Amino acid sequence: MKTLKTTLLLLLTMGFTTLVKAQLTTTNTLTPVQLVQQVLLGQGVTATNVIFTGNANQIAKFNANLNTNLGLSNGVILSSGNATGANGPSGNVSAQANTNFSKPGDSDLNNIIPDTYDAAVLEFDFIPQGDSLSFKYVFGSDEYPNYVCSSFADVFGYLVSGPNPNGGLYSNVNIATIPSTSLPVSINSINSGSPGAGYNASGCLSTAYSSLYKSNQSPVNTFLKYNGMSQILKASIAVICGQSYHIKIAIADVSDGTLDSGVFLEANSFSSTPPLSLNTNNASSLITDTLLYEECNTYCVKFVRTGNIAVADSFGLSVGGNAIN
Repeated sequence: MKTLKTTLLLLLTMGFTTLVKAQLTTTNTLTPVQLVQQVLLGQGVTATNVIFTGNANQIAKFNANLNTNLGLSNGVILSSGNATGANGPSGNVSAQANTNFSKPGDSDLNNIIPDTYDAAVLEFDFIPQGDSLSFKYVFGSDEYPNYVCSSFADVFGYLVSGPNPNGGLYSNVNIATIPSTSLPVSINSINSGSPGAGYNASGCLSTAYSSLYKSNQSPVNTFLKYNGMSQILKASIAVICGQSYHIKIAIADVSDGTLDSGVFLEANSFSSTPPLSLNTNNASSLITDTLLYEECNTYCVKFVRTGNIAVADSFGLSVGGNAIN
């Protein structure tokens, strides 16, 4: 059983924070629908049927500046504890981000790492306008560094379902993985390379990705609560333009409900770049870019591939109007 320790440092921290401007702010005044539609979504994606499951305090909007060392300026935070308690300092001088809601875990997350608690789940349907879907995020946890390689490896996942461009269907495919691997991101896959005291490397998925880890304890991160976090990571998956998909963004405690974790999702990064962009240039300033006239003017149309140019692609071009070719 893990316990939280409070000390007189809390008083010193409270006195100090009244003298400085907050570097990380979290607010949960927006509904989950607003957080998706107004904050998370970027170009080339439409979303519907937004559903959030969990305690209302487990999801919030965040704003941060460079001093937080987070690397993301704003977005949505989803936490296994109190999302609005992600403000610093790091370390166990306060229980502000360590909240046991005594809520159940999630069955899909249990398929990644069993024995989950206090699940927070944000899910919605989306239609991409490009051939891939991607977004950026940072994972942070108070399980760092003491419980690295232990069973207290809080879990999260980005589970996508829908048509697979290579045939068949995706069914809860987890895209929250270490780049170029199938390893799910957690404290047992991204860490300093050293197990916590009393544990050994055999309890980890990997200790080889220390380059993706940031410590918030040496020195203490004054503005961010989690003891450690990942570098900015990118989740992505190939999709079919115009088809309907479902994503489930979920996080939960593992083995107990304390020492929480959170994922920061970058604002406007949930996007799907269209595979083709159109640039036009008309020699006559009197003619708009959307119209052609039957005269001797030069009109250039440039089609630019923005997707995977290693794969053959095609597009349809139609010409309308009453002018004679």
